Amino acid sequence: MIHCKDNVGQHMIKTGMSLTDREKILSMLFGCNGAATAADDVELENKIAEIMQFVRMSNLDLETYIKTKLFQS
Repeated sequence: MIHCKDNVGQHMIKTGMSLTDREKILSMLFGCNGAATAADDVELENKIAEIMQFVRMSNLDLETYIKTKLFQS
């Protein structure tokens, strides 16, 4: 899981994303209440939807990366 978190962090740095946005997304993905901690599929889908909404609302170029590299959807 740490390797995956590092990869996402490096990708966000390469795309020039702000530190604030990087920290928020990493927390939403890997934090103590993040998608990686989802107890079941329903909770995971809800967390993914929340992450995608944040990415879209913030106009961040990360949606395709998250879908293809993390959630393969």
